[in-house]
Amino acid sequence: MKKHVFTLLLVLPFAFDSQAQSSQNIQAINWQNFSTSSTALGLIHFASKPLQYNDELDLISFVQRTSPYYPTSPAPTSSAITGVIVGFTSTNWGANWDSTCLWSNNNYWGRYPQGGVYNPPGNLNLANAYLIGTGPSLDVNLTWAGNWAASKQIGPGSYNTTASTVSNAQQMLSSVPPLPVFGKCNFARNSFSTSDDGNIRSLARLGTGLNAADYNGVMILKANFSSGVFNWTGDSIVGFAAYNSQFQKVMGEPVMAWNESGTIGYVVFPGSRYGSVGSNVGIQPIVYRSLNSGTTWEIMPAMDFDSPSALALKKFLPAVNAANPNPNLTIPNMQIFEGYDAVVDKNDALHVACLLNGAEYSSIDSMFNRRSYGSEEYNWKHSPGRRPYLVDFILKQDKSWMYGVVDSLSSEMPGINASDPGILYNLWGTGSVTNFARVQCSRTPDGRFISITWAESDTTMTNSGVKWNSLPDVKAKLIDANNYNLSPTEINLSVGTNTNISGKSSLHYAAPRCATATLSANTFDIKLPVTISNNPFYNGLTTTSHWFSAADLNFSNLTVPFTQSVSNVSVGMNEITHVEGNLFEVYPNPSASVFKLRPLNTNSGLYTVELFDVSGRRLYSQNSNAAEFELNVTSLEAGTYLIRISSDEGIVHKKIIKE
Repeated sequence: MKKHVFTLLLVLPFAFDSQAQSSQNIQAINWQNFSTSSTALGLIHFASKPLQYNDELDLISFVQRTSPYYPTSPAPTSSAITGVIVGFTSTNWGANWDSTCLWSNNNYWGRYPQGGVYNPPGNLNLANAYLIGTGPSLDVNLTWAGNWAASKQIGPGSYNTTASTVSNAQQMLSSVPPLPVFGKCNFARNSFSTSDDGNIRSLARLGTGLNAADYNGVMILKANFSSGVFNWTGDSIVGFAAYNSQFQKVMGEPVMAWNESGTIGYVVFPGSRYGSVGSNVGIQPIVYRSLNSGTTWEIMPAMDFDSPSALALKKFLPAVNAANPNPNLTIPNMQIFEGYDAVVDKNDALHVACLLNGAEYSSIDSMFNRRSYGSEEYNWKHSPGRRPYLVDFILKQDKSWMYGVVDSLSSEMPGINASDPGILYNLWGTGSVTNFARVQCSRTPDGRFISITWAESDTTMTNSGVKWNSLPDVKAKLIDANNYNLSPTEINLSVGTNTNISGKSSLHYAAPRCATATLSANTFDIKLPVTISNNPFYNGLTTTSHWFSAADLNFSNLTVPFTQSVSNVSVGMNEITHVEGNLFEVYPNPSASVFKLRPLNTNSGLYTVELFDVSGRRLYSQNSNAAEFELNVTSLEAGTYLIRISSDEGIVHKKIIKE
């Protein structure tokens, strides 16, 4: 087995307790109310990417559910009005906006929109670009029926209230028969991305709904542009997460990130990795990487939180409850209900930014449970060394991990249900909307600088000083990927005289790409596109305003090391490969009846064979140590399936075709 270097980035003292020591930078931030939507519900999902910046065209775009005042033409039915999707673009950093109808369909209603701009490689002419978006769709029976995918050319004559009538400009990628050629998926609302190679990608879930038992992996939807038409294809990845006692994968909402050229990409499943033990059973990034624009994918090694180099991080996390078999065990656990995000830097390294806590129980069934402290039943203790810590996990190209703490937060998410902790301080009330950290990552086009934003409340101003995130402001910090330095400057984007923003910065999005402004010896300015969405009634079902800002943000002292490296620490972490054909041979393929699986290493030992359909549903599982294994698929319908073969040498995924 190969050993991997696990590098701990020891964080400087200021990073651990920002309330006392982080540099607060007061800068003039202007916010513009540029649009409204009929409800706030299209904005509640942290992993959507409705806000984008295209650096070649210097163009901002935002995709949203329609305003109640938008005069869609022809007028949709009364039930379909809120399913209209509208796109906005600005060529002058939000000073002025143009709008256009992107999707309108009386039978399939757009929900959770995200999108951006397709720009042909090398193009500098706005008229050659297209606004494009995706999202899940409800049908007239209020059933999730698949995904809408829409496009419209940008430029004079295109800014109107009518969806494009060009062939395939309005596509319904159905999750009920007849299915697209790539199979069934739903909720294409995550991680919309564009890259310089002209590829458009959107992340959807394998399965038909939001039920945990129905979620096994992702479909990477990819749009290729040809002769004025976007042709969608899909590639599925089954997440390598463990199953709980209810036979559901312990796996949360996935995200995806690509480098600027579109050649290197990552898919991240936050989950409890299959086969993990000890401090590693918690929710951590399960990462797949492609080095060839998505043609093949390889699963990356896990972090080893049982290693000595992880002790410094675990020191700031609570151990499991005393009732556990091993009460001294500390299990780092991503708090994905507070939101998390991913981005790729100039070194093609992956950053996964998230809030971290210690799991309360070692049982895999409890990994998504909250802890409970004090009469308010907080998830964190909110004391020095026990705050919500914002951590940046970095996966380098050599497959080694390192991490550092970006900041600590003073508040946490209040609940949304009547019995949830903090519900009395959720100004949105019971329902679907609350204020949470909504961690967002952005990068400059060259990938050198990484901005991380989040929302938190000043708890000296909250009612009774509670630690609930009831008066959210958006904060930002900056990392230099040249040496992984962190500016101590924390910028409050919400501060100022705008009473619609300060303490009311709900539902924020940061564009995945920001612009470089100026660079000096010790300071750096970025232009970061950010939106905030709110309404004065804190009602998720009423008209919601969208506010935009792209001020120059000045971060100082970029020579301060983000971390110190502990190099060459061998921790016994296994490399798990995800490759095609170098461990096992699968033949014949296609086949109408039997597929034969043969390990190429005659001493490979025990291995596990699993068979999945294109929705990610596991159909078969069997252990074997045979020199040749026969998989009989005679009873299955013709189509595409996925075989996963796991052994001590690694993991192989192979697509097979049953004739």
